[in-house]
Amino acid sequence: MPRSLWLSLWLSFASVLSLLSLPARAADPLVGQRVVVIRDQATLEAGGKAVAEVRECSVFTVESVEGSLLWIKSQRAYLRRADVVPFDEAIVHYMRLLKANQTAKNYWNRAQIWRLKGELDIAIIDMYYAIDLNSTESAWFRRRGILWYDKQDYDKAIADYEAAIRLDPKYLPPFFAFARLRATCPDAKHRNGQQAVAYATKACELTAWKDSGSLDTLAAAYAEASDFDKAVEWQKKAMDLAPADWKAEYEAMLKLYQEKKSNREPAK
Repeated sequence: MPRSLWLSLWLSFASVLSLLSLPARAADPLVGQRVVVIRDQATLEAGGKAVAEVRECSVFTVESVEGSLLWIKSQRAYLRRADVVPFDEAIVHYMRLLKANQTAKNYWNRAQIWRLKGELDIAIIDMYYAIDLNSTESAWFRRRGILWYDKQDYDKAIADYEAAIRLDPKYLPPFFAFARLRATCPDAKHRNGQQAVAYATKACELTAWKDSGSLDTLAAAYAEASDFDKAVEWQKKAMDLAPADWKAEYEAMLKLYQEKKSNREPAK
């Protein structure tokens, strides 16, 4: 074999050896980790274009990292690294924000993280601070009501939902939450079929009878009131409007009402 060919082969072999001897590139610490979105209406990107927006405090798992972009497999899109913090650092992030600017929104955002951590008592304390700062905002009472519901303190949940409705009779979420609680609460003393029908009907009116979730709640309300014919009627209409991934659940509810059974949230 000519000397020049030997030299060429040796140089190629030496190059491969040098590459193999390089230390492995460390994986980005965010890969496989949960992150919290810290900017409201943060952009999800795909193909170099914005495809959707996500709310502050949304939580995602990072599949891979490409520079400043985080691939979120569940969304089939990228989030910007600057728009998130690791889940374990989210409480500290909102503590810093609150130290600089005590707003009801910042307290609510921290409450959401406490809730995700299972610390409902601390989350509720944050909502008391939020309401102290802005006691005329319907949303804060509804959100504290959700936390009370999570704790199975239904009396306090109902009181907060009622406060939210008084503050803003045209604000939909308190009607949907209150109606659902009155229709499906696992604790019988908090169920009230007639009241559930009244509030669910109002929710349907506010959504022009085109929201499948409101119609589904109305069906549950009629079932609690033992009017199963109406429950079946409205559940069928809810199914007609429901997203594809909800139809199986709605169909199960329809079967329940056809068997003249009421809908019950599972006891925690």
